[in-house]
Amino acid sequence: MLQGISDSFLTGGGFIMIIGCVESITVEYGGFFGGTEKRVITHDGDKIVVERTFYNGASDDGKLLYVGKTWTDLLQGMDSLHIDNWAEQYNDPDVLDGTQWSLDIEYGKGADGVHYWGSNKYPDNFGDFLRVMEM
Repeated sequence: MLQGISDSFLTGGGFIMIIGCVESITVEYGGFFGGTEKRVITHDGDKIVVERTFYNGASDDGKLLYVGKTWTDLLQGMDSLHIDNWAEQYNDPDVLDGTQWSLDIEYGKGADGVHYWGSNKYPDNFGDFLRVMEM
């Protein structure tokens, strides 16, 4: 599982047990024709801090993100998705010029981060994930 996390964090398993250790969340989502957005989401206390970068024609729509939400709210939303049950990769090689995505979660306390990605294939609850991420 996660090296560097003590057993007390892992009792019962799953993402919720390590919520207090999440340092940052990086999400990239987009494709060849619609452009790609990258978000690096961190926190200052319980305040969500977002750095956005746009590639290949994607642009900032000016929408305010995570209004009225705290870092804890965001992590609890992610926890409800059971991301720890996702496969590390989702790939459909038969689709060209589709949508690529990635999710990186970095932990503190010396723990290894996790990386998930896909190309034209997604976990069953990916739409819910996009709603939590407000993408």
